[in-house]
Amino acid sequence: MIIKDLVIVDIDLSGVGIKEKFKEYGLKYTVQRQAVVEAVLENPDLHMSSKEIHRLLKSKHYEIGTATVYRTLQLLEKMKLVRRIDLDDMCMRFEICRHEKHAHHHLICSLCGAVVDMEDDLLDELEKQVYRKHGFVVENHSVKFYGRCKKCKGLKDIKPVDSKK
Repeated sequence: MIIKDLVIVDIDLSGVGIKEKFKEYGLKYTVQRQAVVEAVLENPDLHMSSKEIHRLLKSKHYEIGTATVYRTLQLLEKMKLVRRIDLDDMCMRFEICRHEKHAHHHLICSLCGAVVDMEDDLLDELEKQVYRKHGFVVENHSVKFYGRCKKCKGLKDIKPVDSKK
């Protein structure tokens, strides 16, 4: 754990000291805010919602409210340290911004709901075509592939997860 006896330790994310980033925005880097940052950093593949982060922190005996978790995530998003992602499951999820050219794509298992980050950006040529044909400069895009993960690809008699809940 990074929080030890209520001592705040700066965390580096993508070359940016988070404590310094809070200072740049005129904000305090509180123990609660650090706990939220830590939860996101320790679970980068989980794409957690604010409620899931709150549950995780409560299970670790942190005294923190759901509103504090949500507001901290909003601040981190404003600072471009996390981004919101919509995985079509009726809740807003968050992931670490890696400051790549575009947000990466997601592979979503239609049986178990597992989410895998896909780092390859296969749309560069399409973006060039869009520019040539329409004069439109693509700044970002979001692609979600639905199918079966490695664990579920051979399974047949399981009811698929409804990704549109």
